[in-house]
Amino acid sequence: MNAVTVKHQGAAITSLETWLDLFALALVAVGNAMLAGRINAVPLALGLVLLALAIQLIRVRSGILAVPLHLPFLLFLVSAWIGVTVSYDPALSLRKFELIVGGIALYCVLATTQTELGKRTVVWGLLAIGAGVGIFFVTQTDFAQEPVKVEALNQIGLLLNRMTPQLGQHTPHANLVAGIMLLALPYAAALAYDALRRRHIISLLVAGALGLVVAFGLLMTTSRGAWLALALLVSIGALFYLASQLAGRAGYSPGIGIAAAINLGLIVFLLGAVFARNEIAALLNTWFGNVGGVPRLQLYSQVAQLSSDYAFTGAGLDTFSPHYSTYELLISVPFLPHGHNLFLQIWFEQGILGLIALLWLLAAYYLWVLRRRGRMNWLGAASAAAFTMLLLHGLVDQVFYFSRVISLMFIPIGLTVCALQPFVPLASNETHGLRRRWLAGAVVGGILFILILGTLFARRAQLMGAWAANLGALKQAQIELPLIDFPVPTPSQVRRNSDLSLAEQMFVTALQSDPNNRTAHTRLGLIELDRADFPSALGHLQAAYSADKSNRAVVKALGFAYLWMGQSDQALPLLKQIPEARPELEYAAFDWRQRDRDDLAAYAVDMLQQLK
Repeated sequence: MNAVTVKHQGAAITSLETWLDLFALALVAVGNAMLAGRINAVPLALGLVLLALAIQLIRVRSGILAVPLHLPFLLFLVSAWIGVTVSYDPALSLRKFELIVGGIALYCVLATTQTELGKRTVVWGLLAIGAGVGIFFVTQTDFAQEPVKVEALNQIGLLLNRMTPQLGQHTPHANLVAGIMLLALPYAAALAYDALRRRHIISLLVAGALGLVVAFGLLMTTSRGAWLALALLVSIGALFYLASQLAGRAGYSPGIGIAAAINLGLIVFLLGAVFARNEIAALLNTWFGNVGGVPRLQLYSQVAQLSSDYAFTGAGLDTFSPHYSTYELLISVPFLPHGHNLFLQIWFEQGILGLIALLWLLAAYYLWVLRRRGRMNWLGAASAAAFTMLLLHGLVDQVFYFSRVISLMFIPIGLTVCALQPFVPLASNETHGLRRRWLAGAVVGGILFILILGTLFARRAQLMGAWAANLGALKQAQIELPLIDFPVPTPSQVRRNSDLSLAEQMFVTALQSDPNNRTAHTRLGLIELDRADFPSALGHLQAAYSADKSNRAVVKALGFAYLWMGQSDQALPLLKQIPEARPELEYAAFDWRQRDRDDLAAYAVDMLQQLK
């Protein structure tokens, strides 16, 4: 076989590999688009996704075991499926589960993409999506009806409205648009850098132009969460760069400088938490702003309180809004669609397994990237930056995980992996070092396991109580939430007319294991309160208040229990903490008169006057 024949065979193999990459990427992209569009073709969409996976599996075969992060992704998928099985509306939760499956499949296809053209196609596609979303947002948002937070930018938006034809189409929420453009922005910079390095002028001009469009669109959203994520990434990057340079000048390695910067940051954070906690909280509230009139830090506290009711199993995928309104705010009006925090949202929906899977994924991802920093290239750096900004944005807002474009959040992870491929076999000395690290990790893991096991054994009664209360809360939601509607029937009306004996029995079981269980006391107190058994309700709610004086649902319910018992002096300081107490008292006075309880209506009117 001559050299020319070998060359042609190599070119043919390369061409085939490229076409297979592009075909698999097209299949998984179309499948995810169909799932996001909800065009009632889920079997076909999942079939396309699975076909793309099968193509990549056949190509890489045993190499699939070298693809990282599959274990945390598997655990995440298991926790998401649990979130379907426990949901009060499994059909609703199943739609989100299908999107998660599509996103993880997209990661697998991206992670096994082998050709340069395949990788660049994805990057250019993501950048085009970001620019297209930006153009659509700035031209089609009605800035007169939906003004942005900065007046100067609002005036620019009004000018664009006058200059461009209005299609009358719905525009996505500004925070979701900002999240998509924030994801695309690092790739614009990376493509421009790579084009400049290779002296591809056309690519440089196109990447620069699209990057400017994305940056302008991001600015016009006035999304403080996205701006903050970008600012934090730039600040952290600059800090690490300076720390590494200073360490080099002092004769130390750059890693030592970065580690010192991280430790210094942790020390400053701890000192601030100890000596200036209130000032820092006020500053963060100013930065983060409010959500529906609720300061973000207060909202996060409420979401954590609600999530603790379902700590083990989660409450179900895509079920936040009714749970939050019904069991945390104790109102009958849908209030917030999600918890505005990625980590809390996953804990609420998927329980402790979902949260563990997320933290495991993040730790494994950054460790994997760190160990391959010597092979870092433009695509790997852009992907790591995009994923980091996604997480930073997720601290103050819930962008992709609540939307139908969940799959986008898996793109930077997959691109990071394929950018830093191939997996180079370890040399013998590296293998020996790896074994020592694994041994050290196993020893540390064993010690931690023993400590955790001992702690669980010591608190087994509380854990058994929490587990039973979790099951009771799920059963109560499964009975009540499908029947609640706005404006009627209200949660109170449903609760009075429903058989909640199974849930009540689980709450009683929880209290037998742990008499101080807050969830069980709160839920039993709410049930008795709506059934007008005020003495029993008061006893449970007082016990819940003793267990947790900061829980909003407990404070509100206990205030009303005191009021209906005629103890307005005890009710007043509690109801003062509840912003919606006055309109609810007005409705309560009307409702009690309709139910021939003029005495309770009089209590409501009297408390209303005191609050005024």
